[in-house]
Amino acid sequence: MIQHILLFFTFGSALGENYVLCSTEELDTWYSFSGGFDQMLLTILPCQYNGIGEWEIKFSGIPWFDLMNLHLEMQVFYNDQTVAEKNIDWCIEEDQREQICGTIKGEHFNYEARMRTAEYYLSPGLYEIYMHLFTGFDIQQELILHANFTVLIK
Repeated sequence: MIQHILLFFTFGSALGENYVLCSTEELDTWYSFSGGFDQMLLTILPCQYNGIGEWEIKFSGIPWFDLMNLHLEMQVFYNDQTVAEKNIDWCIEEDQREQICGTIKGEHFNYEARMRTAEYYLSPGLYEIYMHLFTGFDIQQELILHANFTVLIK
């Protein structure tokens, strides 16, 4: 049976509180966060992992900041060991192709993306994903979102 993850939340609580995204016989996922969004709606489907790992992620909300010149830093840990690090510049002035780029503070946005791990088999165990989202350039960057996602593949 395919289960869907549906989550409605408001960013801004203290990092450290854990919220369950989904829990099935195959996997458990939860997160904690701090940052600046109101009326955030997040869905991830399906809530399962069968060795392929393909998920559809949708979210919408109202940011406390303009969605321009963003920088995302992400680290992935497997059983407490770093397995991946990625830095992504997003919504830079020359590249406004993403559907949320250019959203101004207080304006509602919608975003959809697909995440695939089909190239990699994810072994059973604990995966932790740490994300920091900044706005601005270089020394003038401001941290606007900090989120931790945890996935336990059984």
